[in-house]
Amino acid sequence: RQLENRKSGLVQDFSNRQAAIYSRHAEHQRQVADRHRNELTVLNANVATLGAKAAKLEVEARNPQPDPEAQQAYDLELEAVQEAMHRIDELRGGLEPLERKLSRAQQQVIDEEAMMNGSQQSLEKAEGELQDVIDAGNAGEETLLGYLRVYKPDWAQDIGRIVSEKTLLRSDLAPALTGGGDLFGVTIDLDQLDATRLASEESIQQEIARLRQLVDKRQKQYDQDKAKLNEASRQRQLAKDARDAHQTHLNQAISAKVGADQRLTTARTRLQGSIDAARRAATAALEDCRTNLSAARTSLADTERRHAAELRDLEQTNATELVGLKQDHEKEVGAIVAAIQG
Repeated sequence: RQLENRKSGLVQDFSNRQAAIYSRHAEHQRQVADRHRNELTVLNANVATLGAKAAKLEVEARNPQPDPEAQQAYDLELEAVQEAMHRIDELRGGLEPLERKLSRAQQQVIDEEAMMNGSQQSLEKAEGELQDVIDAGNAGEETLLGYLRVYKPDWAQDIGRIVSEKTLLRSDLAPALTGGGDLFGVTIDLDQLDATRLASEESIQQEIARLRQLVDKRQKQYDQDKAKLNEASRQRQLAKDARDAHQTHLNQAISAKVGADQRLTTARTRLQGSIDAARRAATAALEDCRTNLSAARTSLADTERRHAAELRDLEQTNATELVGLKQDHEKEVGAIVAAIQG
């Protein structure tokens, strides 16, 4: 009876000790799991952070952003070039009407100059005719006209009708009286010919008066045409000055655009340099981040493997302890059973 009680006590003790092992193992496993979870949370967070950073840097490396000051400087210079181009277009558009106006003014000068030259020629012709008549009125005996006035008073009725005024005023003909009333042996009907305007002093004065009036008329016409030419020349000069001033503004605008283009080129170079620098910086940072991310992923994988090994070791330790407990229990129970049977 005592052995039976002892056997029952061993069984109860085994059950209690087994339960204690399970409980201790469960608590240890919970603590290890909590520690693993905390470690993995930190490592996973680090991997996620580095992954997000790497993704951001990839975008920056593909599309690097320039320095804001370089971008602003480029935008301002680009705007200046566009304004310069607009200014040039406006000036070029305004130059064509001024060129047409100058061309019309130039043609007007040519026309007025032709009119004035015509008036001048007419004036000179009238003045020449007037001077010829005045010279005729003052002709001396050395001229054919003067000789005829002295030695052949009725010369206008015959010789004056067939001899030209130019010939009458010549002084190299050596005139002399001869007999006969014909012309080199030829008789003609002189009544069919008009008498010369130099036939008498009265006709000469009448012709002088007529020619003076003609000269005055031609002089007035010439003065008017000259005044028109002067006005046309003034208008041409005004048109030329306006065109030249506009051309000067256009040249200045073109020069300003050249300067703006140069500044834009410089700003573009600086902007591109800023973009390249940003790309290099992002690429270098991306490489560092990828290295860190790879190390973090490796650390995470190593930790996960270490955790798994630790859990296996824990399970193995618990299993070994249970096996030892069971073996000891079975040994003690076997001894009691053998004693009872013996």
